[in-house]
Amino acid sequence: MSGPWDGGRQEVVQVRLDVDLWIGAADGPEEEEFGDVIDLLQDGAGRIFVLDRLALTVRVFGNDGRYLLSFGGRGDGPGEFSELYCLAGDPANRLWISGFREFEVFHDDGSGMGPYRTMRRNAELTRGCPMFPESGGPLFPAYGDGAHGAHVELGEDGRPIRQIDLPRHVDGDILGWRKLRIRQGDGVIQENDLAPPAGPRDPLRRARDGRFGRVVTTEYRVQLYDADGAPSHEIHRAATGPELSDAERRAFRREQDSLERATRPYRVGAYPDFPIPDRHPPVRELGFDLDGRLWIELARPAEAAEAYAEVFDATGTLIFTASWPRSVRLWYGSIRDSTALGIAADGLGTQRVARLRFRRN
Repeated sequence: MSGPWDGGRQEVVQVRLDVDLWIGAADGPEEEEFGDVIDLLQDGAGRIFVLDRLALTVRVFGNDGRYLLSFGGRGDGPGEFSELYCLAGDPANRLWISGFREFEVFHDDGSGMGPYRTMRRNAELTRGCPMFPESGGPLFPAYGDGAHGAHVELGEDGRPIRQIDLPRHVDGDILGWRKLRIRQGDGVIQENDLAPPAGPRDPLRRARDGRFGRVVTTEYRVQLYDADGAPSHEIHRAATGPELSDAERRAFRREQDSLERATRPYRVGAYPDFPIPDRHPPVRELGFDLDGRLWIELARPAEAAEAYAEVFDATGTLIFTASWPRSVRLWYGSIRDSTALGIAADGLGTQRVARLRFRRN
């Protein structure tokens, strides 16, 4: 099924996202020194939740950017973690955090974020965060037939009630992947898949309500699915990715040369010879925000100062286009209403969290 928009000309609202708040500095307060930020979220009150994998904590900042509190930490007790992966908010304003063997659920008890429930992860579930469809219980990402896996609804006892199989991933040979054979210490030869530089990908991204979208980035053709896994709409138009710059070509070649040298002592056979393509795939990334809108980010020329995305509602109708500073990696799952969060890093890798506000051009 095709979406209502297939690239035809129409009046489109243009939105620019401007940074209005920075959190984090190498020489700032300790609570603003981030180790490895891997997820961001904002609630309806504008509080900003920052998941730091190295610190094993979630730090909470107010709407004005002031530090409020931290919770989590290393340990095996309630509300503690040995590893962290992602966070999600449910319709009851509870916070779900995916750890190594469990989901920890927190709620605001009036004095801070207190432990509410611990749910042990069974062997079928991946470490992705749950989704909350309009009907039924939470859906959890699970292993399945292929790299995209499945969604599983669990009962109160943690047992699966139903499983939604997701579309199979595109075969690596079609995407230009190559096999790299490595000899392990025990003599066993392991085959690893290597993706080509600037090559196509096959991402599948999930919405908070269980819907999902999938694209093979060689063309602008995004298939949307409802929470039960049925195809709902397709968004497509003609699009061509930008040419690789000379600097990008050199960088990709250096990366390949570095990997070739690093694998020599363990490699069986030759290192794969990847051709450097003339162009990037047209689609760079896609993701759903907290309001259920789908953001399709397009690849940009190397010299472009701004990133660019086209934003659609659940029916595949184009709502607006968006641009923002390319130095900020936009966190789609943190976008709520007209406010977004993102991450930027300086040349030394120091991370800062950015809040961006929508402004209509």
